[in-house]
Amino acid sequence: MIGRIALCLLLTFPLNASDFVAHHIERCVGFNLAAPTDKAFPLFEPVPEKQWAQGWDPKPVYPAGGEAIEGMVFMSSHEHDNDTVWTVAHFDAARHEITYINVTSGVRLGRIDIRCSEASGGTRVDVRYSFTGLNEAGNEFVDDFSQSRFDSHMQSWQRAISYFLQTGKRFEHHA
Repeated sequence: MIGRIALCLLLTFPLNASDFVAHHIERCVGFNLAAPTDKAFPLFEPVPEKQWAQGWDPKPVYPAGGEAIEGMVFMSSHEHDNDTVWTVAHFDAARHEITYINVTSGVRLGRIDIRCSEASGGTRVDVRYSFTGLNEAGNEFVDDFSQSRFDSHMQSWQRAISYFLQTGKRFEHHA
């Protein structure tokens, strides 16, 4: 199913194979949260993520109520990004797994895999991002997505989620 979704998204943005070579990157990291997995995992769903992620404001398309289900579609414009179309390609609440596929304005295709598991004192969160450039601007994004940039992004996730879990409030940081 995921392969079909990615293929359909790529076909929406035809590439001239003779002139363009897509760049691809994968980044992985794990971190711990001091909360039970059943409490932490829902915070990675699109709408509940608004509670802790500054600047995150997904616009549900299907289902209209924004429930996290496999096949969910939503839109976002986040900070410096252009409009991005997202789908939940895999969702298993019982196993605490969610996979997102997104396309940013024909520039790049992204995939985010999040897995939560029980850990001593809380939850282990494993995150994998992958991006493929769909044009030269997408390739520039991919080339700039260093491990240190990704690690910094994930540290901000951990800090913001931990703050939310402790206080029930969003951590407001300023760039």
